[in-house]
Amino acid sequence: GLYVSSQSNIAEANNIALKFGKTVDTPFLEANLSPDGKKIAFVFEEPYDIKHLAIANSDGTGFTVLAEKTDARMPVFSSDGNSVLIFQKKNDKQVLVRYDLVNKKSTDLIILPSEFNRWEKAYWTKDNFLALVGISSSSGLTLGGDNTRMLILDIANKKVIYASPV
Repeated sequence: GLYVSSQSNIAEANNIALKFGKTVDTPFLEANLSPDGKKIAFVFEEPYDIKHLAIANSDGTGFTVLAEKTDARMPVFSSDGNSVLIFQKKNDKQVLVRYDLVNKKSTDLIILPSEFNRWEKAYWTKDNFLALVGISSSSGLTLGGDNTRMLILDIANKKVIYASPV
């Protein structure tokens, strides 16, 4: 299911997926609330191994599929709530994509460094920059484990503000 609760009482979460016809067997992989908390963007699988990107109101109404049969990951709303940013693999490259909720169009924003095979922990800073962490997973047998790098991006001006050492 896809459970939403108030911050003050997470024990009383509501499975909003039931309101838009998804069963308890539907896997929901990743979700993020809009800045005002009124909408939720999420990735779900139906049938298994076929991913879809969708949004709904946080009470379960207004369910809309934004992209079908996609490998979208880690949806995060823009700071103004008018678009959803996702990570997507395109031609063996990790791409940050913006889906404009008003115009219903997607735009590639940036090709992320290829040495990192997944990106996570995306959030907006107070200065309206997008911070995210790239992870390069290696075998558990490799000495040192995973490599990580933090990026801070100025999406509006298409600039890298900061890239941490690996």
